[in-house]
Amino acid sequence: KFYLRRTLRIFPAYYLFVAFQHFVLAPKLMQGDLPEAGRKLAEAYLYQYIFDFLYLANYFPDTFMVHIWSLSLEEQFYIFLPPFLLYAYFKIAERHRLRLLVGACVTPLILRAISFYWLVLPAENPKEAYDRFIYWPFFTHADSLLVGVTAAHIFVNKPEWIERLNTNLPLWRTLLGIILASTFAFGVLTHEYEPSIAT
Repeated sequence: KFYLRRTLRIFPAYYLFVAFQHFVLAPKLMQGDLPEAGRKLAEAYLYQYIFDFLYLANYFPDTFMVHIWSLSLEEQFYIFLPPFLLYAYFKIAERHRLRLLVGACVTPLILRAISFYWLVLPAENPKEAYDRFIYWPFFTHADSLLVGVTAAHIFVNKPEWIERLNTNLPLWRTLLGIILASTFAFGVLTHEYEPSIAT
C-alpha cells in the first residue's frame, strides 16, 4: 500500500513534468536565441532524458533537471530497501541485525572518504567532482536514509533502551550535548571541499 500510494502521488506529476521538458521546453529552447552553452545543454537533454525517466538523474546530472537528484536518490532507496530487508536483515539472527544496520550506515561514510581522497582532491574542478562522486550518488548518501531504518529497529526491538532514555535525565543531557557539538563541528568547523576530520 505504501508503494502504491507513493506511486500515485509522485509518478503522474513527475512524468508529466519530464514529458513537458523533453517534448516542449527543450525543443523550444533550441529554436530560441540561447547562448551557446544553453543550446548545447538543450541538445544534450534530448538524448539524456531517459535517465530522468528512470530516476537516475543523480548519476547522470548533465540535464535540465539536475535538481531532481534528491528525488532519484529517494526512489533508489525505496527500490534497494525491500531486497536488503528480505535477503540480509531478515536472514540473520535478530541479535545481529542492529550490527548489520550500523554497518550499512557506516559503509557510505567509508565510500565518501575514499571518493574524496581518490576522486575529489585530485580533480581539476573539486566542486564538480564532489557533487558527481559524493553529493549526488546513492551509495555515498544512503546513510542519511538508513539511519531512519536503524532508529526504527531500535524503537521496535529495544524498548528497554527507549525506556531507559526517557527516565534518565543525565543521559538525555549527554546525548543532547553530543548532538549539538556534532552539529556545530560539521556545520561550522568543516568545509565540503577541503580535507578535515569529517571527510
